[in-house]
Amino acid sequence: MGEYSESLPYIVEAISREDRTDELYKIKRGIPVPSPPVISIPNDHLQYMFTWFGLFAATSVMFYFSIRKPRKASDTISALRRKARSSL
Repeated sequence: MGEYSESLPYIVEAISREDRTDELYKIKRGIPVPSPPVISIPNDHLQYMFTWFGLFAATSVMFYFSIRKPRKASDTISALRRKARSSL
């Protein structure tokens, strides 16, 4: 839509430099109320760290199970026979 209207990718935000006593007056009459001049940059680095290390651990486990050599059928059968003999 921006390309169609040939507009630039900017956001304009009204910043309040006045005292906030007339804010209720503006709200009741439907006049836009400017926001206070506050810069807020979120710090989510810890959350990102847990996410990426969790994904690393999960994919490492999946990779291990995909490359390990499966047991031979004869090894599985002999293990089951030993288990059956020991339970008697």
